[in-house]
Order: sequence, then C-alpha cells, then structure tokens
Amino acid sequence: MKHLYALVTAGISLLLWFSVVKCESLYMTKERRLQLRDNVREMFHHGYDGYLTHAFPADELKPISCTGAGPDRSNPANIGINDSCGDYLLTLIDVLDTLVVFNDKNGFRDAVSRVIKHLDFDKNVKVQVFEANIRILGGLLSAHIFASSDDYGFRVPDYNGELLSLAVDLGERLLKAFRTPTAIPYARVNLKYGIPFMETHETCAAGAGSLVLEFSLLSSLTGDERFSEAAIGAFQEVWRRRSHINLLGNSIDISTGNWIYPVAGVGAGIDSMYEYALKSFVLLGNIEFYEVWKLSLKAIMQYMAPVDNFYLQNVFIANGHRVNTWIDSLSAYFPGLLVLSGDVELAQRQHLFFYAVFTKFGQLPERYDYMTREIELDGYPLRPEFIESTYYLYRATGDDFYLRVGEQIIEQLQKLRTSCGFATLSSITKQTLSDRMESFFLSETLKYLYLLFDFENTFHALSSNFLFTTEGHLFPVLSIDHTSSNAELGFMDLKCSSHSVTYDPFASDSIISRPEYYYVFHLVNATAPTYLTSAPNAVSMAPTFLQGVDFIYAPGAPFSEDTILRTNNGILLFDLKGIKIRLLQYEADSYTISKVGPFTLRDNESVFIDDPSYEKYVKQGYLKFNDSLMYLHEVASENREPVSMLHMGSPPIQHIPSRLQVVYLDDDLCSRPKQNLRPAYAYVVSSNECQWTRKAKNAYGAGLLVIHDSTKNESLQHTEADVFVHKNPFEWEQEEDDEDDDDTVLPFMNYFLKSHIAPTIYITQEIDWLQENAFISLEDSWTDSAAFFQGVPISNMFLKKQTRFHLNDVEF
Repeated sequence: MKHLYALVTAGISLLLWFSVVKCESLYMTKERRLQLRDNVREMFHHGYDGYLTHAFPADELKPISCTGAGPDRSNPANIGINDSCGDYLLTLIDVLDTLVVFNDKNGFRDAVSRVIKHLDFDKNVKVQVFEANIRILGGLLSAHIFASSDDYGFRVPDYNGELLSLAVDLGERLLKAFRTPTAIPYARVNLKYGIPFMETHETCAAGAGSLVLEFSLLSSLTGDERFSEAAIGAFQEVWRRRSHINLLGNSIDISTGNWIYPVAGVGAGIDSMYEYALKSFVLLGNIEFYEVWKLSLKAIMQYMAPVDNFYLQNVFIANGHRVNTWIDSLSAYFPGLLVLSGDVELAQRQHLFFYAVFTKFGQLPERYDYMTREIELDGYPLRPEFIESTYYLYRATGDDFYLRVGEQIIEQLQKLRTSCGFATLSSITKQTLSDRMESFFLSETLKYLYLLFDFENTFHALSSNFLFTTEGHLFPVLSIDHTSSNAELGFMDLKCSSHSVTYDPFASDSIISRPEYYYVFHLVNATAPTYLTSAPNAVSMAPTFLQGVDFIYAPGAPFSEDTILRTNNGILLFDLKGIKIRLLQYEADSYTISKVGPFTLRDNESVFIDDPSYEKYVKQGYLKFNDSLMYLHEVASENREPVSMLHMGSPPIQHIPSRLQVVYLDDDLCSRPKQNLRPAYAYVVSSNECQWTRKAKNAYGAGLLVIHDSTKNESLQHTEADVFVHKNPFEWEQEEDDEDDDDTVLPFMNYFLKSHIAPTIYITQEIDWLQENAFISLEDSWTDSAAFFQGVPISNMFLKKQTRFHLNDVEF
C-alpha cells in the first residue's frame, strides 16, 4: 500500500515537474504569459477590493449595485442563495488561501484579522452542510495551516489558533446533521438550533459523501476523531447503497437509505463524491477510498461513456440506460480528476468537448444538449470547473494549447466586468447580467487561472505537496499521518502498474494536431479556432481535415424523412434517393461521412444503407445498379454536370460461416473483450449485468452472439434499438412459408453488423430448443460492403442487406 501511495503522490509531483523542465513555451512567449498572469492578478484584486469596499462583512458582493448580500431571510425557500450564504463572511473566508497563492502577505494577514474579529457562528440561519463544509470549514483550516506555520512564509504574528477554534465551533454545529438512522447527514442545518422541524429527508450523494477531506483534516489537527468518523461513515453509507453495477444515484433518503432520484452522472448532485474518493486516498492513505475510485471509474466508463468517450451521459443506476441527453457545466471538473488519476489521454478528449461548447457559445452554459447541440439550461455563474481542468491538463502535458484556452477565458470574463467586480451571466444567448458574484469566483476560478500562467508560483515547486479540495482550498498532503495502520487491508492485490502515468508530454504533439480536435467541433456544430498564426517559430500544426464534398444520390428525387432514422450508433437509411451526404477528407488516405440529411455523425458512428430495392443487384459482395457500380452524384452547379464520385463494393468486413456451432459462455461479456472467440461458433450469453451493446463489443471475433433475456425486461424492450429494423427486433417467430421446415428463424439486428463488434441477435423467449452443440445456419451470409470515394475508402459508410439466421437442432 505504501508503494501505491507513493505512486499517487509521485504522479501529483510529476505534474509539477513538467513545469520545471519545460520552462520555454512553444506557442506563447514568456512576455505574453506574464502579461496574462498579471491580468488575472488585477482581476482578482478588482473583485476582492470591491468586496471589501462595498460588501464586507456581508457574504457576497452584488457587483452591479455594488452592495453586500447575505441570506434571503424574506424567502427561506430561496436555496440558491440560502444554501451558501450564512451571514458568516463567506467571500472573505473562501479567499483566504487565494491570497496565499497570489503571494499577498499583507492582504492575508489583514483578512485573517478581519475573520477573527467578526466571525460568529451562533446565528439563527439555516445553511447547507455541504456548502458550509467546503467553503467555510475548508477555508478556515487551510488558512490556519498557513497562518500557524513557518514553512510557507505566511505566519501571522501573534496568531494563536483562532481560525482552528472557529473551525471546531463550526464542525460541532455541522455534526448535528449526522443524527439520522442511516448516518447519512441532513442536507441542511440551523447553525444555532440544529435540525429544523420538518426538515426534508432528501440529500444528494455529493452533499453526504464530500465531507471527508475537511472533517478528516479537522480531526487530524485537533485529535478529535468524531469529525472524521462521521464524514467517513457517511461516505461509506452512500457507497454501500450503490447499484449492482457500481453506479451511485443522485439524491437519497437519509432515513431509509433509498434512492429518490436513481440517476447516475458525474455532474451536479454526485460530482465531488467521485472527486473525494480519489483525493481522500491521497490525503488519508486509506486504500479503501482508492478501491471506490477504481470501481467507480470502471462503471462510469462502462455505462456512461458513449463510443467516442467525448462526454459522459446520465444513466439509470440499475441498468446503465441513458436518461437524458444533456451534460452540465459542473461535470467539467472530471477531466482534471482524470489527470490526477493518470488518465491524461482520456482527460484531454473530454476537456476538448467542453472547450468546443465553450468556443461555440463564448461561455460554458449550465447545461448543454449534445443531441440538439443547443443550450439546455442557460447561464454562466462564473464557475471554475472548466478552468480547473484546463490548469491540470497544462501541468500534465505542457501543451500551450491550454494556455491559449486560458487566454480565451480571460477575454470572456473581462466582458462580465463591472465597476466593482464581475457579474454572473444570467443568459448566454441574450448576454444579460445578474447582480451576483459568488465566492468561488475569487476562491477557485481566478485561483486556477492565475496558477495556469504563473510558472514560478510556490505551489509549483517540487517540494510543494498540496491537494486542492473541491472548493480549491489547499491542504498539505503530509499534514495527516499516513503511517496509521491499514494492515487489515493488506490482502488486497493492487497492481502498481494500474496507477502509472499514461502520458508522455515529450513524445506527443499538441492536441490541435490531432484529428479529434477538429472532429469535436463538428459534434457541436462550431468552428475550431486555429493558433497557427501566433506560432511563428513552431512546427506546423496544420489540421488533418483537408476538404469537404457534398453529394446527393439521384438528384431531383423527392426526399422523405421516413427514409432516414437516427440510432444510438449511427444513421440508418431505407432509401438513398434525394439524401444529401457530406464527406470530410482526413489526410490523403481516407474519408469519413460527417452529415447525412439533417443528422451530424458523432465519433465511431456509421451510416448503414438498408434499401431493399437494391437486393437483387447484390452479387458476390458487390452492389450493382443498372449494370454499373452504385455511385453518388456530386451536387450539380451551373458550370458543372454531376459526375460519378462514389461506389460501394469491397469484400465483406467480416466473413460469417454459413454453419455455426452453438456454445454457451459462462462469461457475462461485461468487463472486458473475450479472447479467442472464433467465427465458426455462435455464443449464447444472458442479458444480465450490462447493456447488450457492450456484450456485442466484447464478443468481437465471434461468428454470432445470441443474447438471451428470459425475464423479458421491459426496459430493454423499448430502447432506441427498436428503430434498427422495421419490426421489433427482439421477437423470434416461426417461418410461415415453410411448414415442413422445423428450423427457427430469427430476424437479424442490423445494428450489430459492424467491423468492430459481433453480429448479434436478442431473444426474449425460452430457448430450450437452442442446445449446446446445436448448429445455426445462415439463410444469407452477405454482410457489409464498404464505400469508396475516388478510390479512397470512406471509413464509416456501409451497405447492408437484411440477413436471417436458421436455428436448427442436429444430431450430435
């Protein structure tokens, strides 16, 4: 365990090491970087000085009216204000260690003095336990460490631990929330009177599970284990109620422990629970937290990630089925967490999606719908999560692309500047402002932005071993004794290689040189910025996208919306006539389809053509049309006639033998690809544990995968898969035209005939007749034919023919 802990902390130090060895920028001059750093410093002091001048000792600054704001006592139900504002110097306490980051010693000492003089928690005000913990308790503890130690240069003369005493006072008041049947705390507590009468029993996973860092540090500094025991106990109770596929819901009943909203995601309501799983292991050295993180990440990537891994979906915890099609801005923290976990390549990919959305709208909206490619919930309240991940990725990669992202962020934030601070953008689309500046703008947003450009900052030194809390407060890792016994966990077999850093910054080009950089902008229907003109001495990073061409097959033919369907794995066409198709060329050796009719394709999606009128022209794997290879026409113009551009007709992608032997698998095909599956066999598995799409992927190489659902699960009966064939693909039937044939005939699901997954059928009836070592014969074994444009393959377009299987028992 000590070796594993050393690897994690070494990984954090590695982020700092990158900045030491790579001191010269490739695309941004040192002068420009320092100018941006100073711009952020000025922005911070503009907002902080505005707070001290116009709002202190209130909780927040109202940046348009230049007045102070606290709890909304006239409307107790206004939780948007009252959950965070408790009439307890919110902004001042939240920025204490930000002053340390900005190396403002006089400002830090003044702020500490103000807190000691004015802070009092004995007030009749109800606050959210989570917000009070991460903003107030975390701010007090971090500031206490800096004010009381000679190690960091911020010791405050005559300081006698007053901040720690205040932290204990607050901790005692928050402990009252844990008096529940499940040990999962109430979401809110009255600082003076405890739990209000008739207080709601609903809380969220993040609210209950994200108290470990602050409460454990409080216990470490005071020797009072009640705090850490309560927080760790709550974390364990939430985790214990995960689903059988290791997914956590969003909101939970503190009395019964039942999920109220059983939907998993990585955004609001659950976000920092995952964050604290990994960071609690780093801070406390308890390997159980690392086990939670490993299992959580595996489940997240298995059930929430689409095929392209650009974003994470919200899904039901019971089966991993998608609930909606939006992501929220809070989930933009997750790429930064992936960096700390060592998954830098995946972090870059997911950060890129948020960047594309940010570029499209000028800010990251509260919610974005990735299907409609529009804002789902408008507004930008100065949140830090996207900037946080940008900072982490720059420290890990040294790619100046992330400095350019920071430069864009500064430019957009300056548009929200007022005479005394920075205002919330209440509507991105209308560009309207709201009179609020939440404390996290100064404590997190500008802190991460400053650290992005300040290479020489104390916290980037090799000897600096700090951990950021979810509110961006700095906790020194070595402040807690990691030698405490975990002997009872010694039986766990953890491979050190599983936590190795997976990214080499010196062997990788900038992210803007990769195809996904330009592709992701097609996903959100936006134009990718280029930074080539600002890199006069840099290696050329020209995009790999070379050209685009539009086609219409059979120009002039009427187009019907009934001939095209959107599926969760691509586009299905029942008729080509009148369909407009857009090709994009990457490098010089391949094309990909980016748009079919009204639909834009996402990564790893394909276009399937299932037009029965072409069936009689199919011969030996080639499609013939009027004795010629099928072709599409380029869109005609006044000066150019349509010319033959595209034909289909390659050998089948995957040859399926005409006779397959049945084998029952004891593997559920949920965790990893099954090795040594052979095309001469049809493998039968049950439908439990995971989505049937994942089973099909993990069965690649099989001649056929038969998924059997004996329970006839209704949630599977009405998924988007129904659109892939003209009738319900899950039902099998007897062949009506052949009374003498005892074979059972099943419709084949078009959805699965792709190059990287096994051909698959899904059965909801009893299959006693499908015995081990029986044989399945194909009525028609013709499979996909690939498409070409001027002799160059189109990687994501296939022609399909409806295929049926005969299942027959034979003597053996």
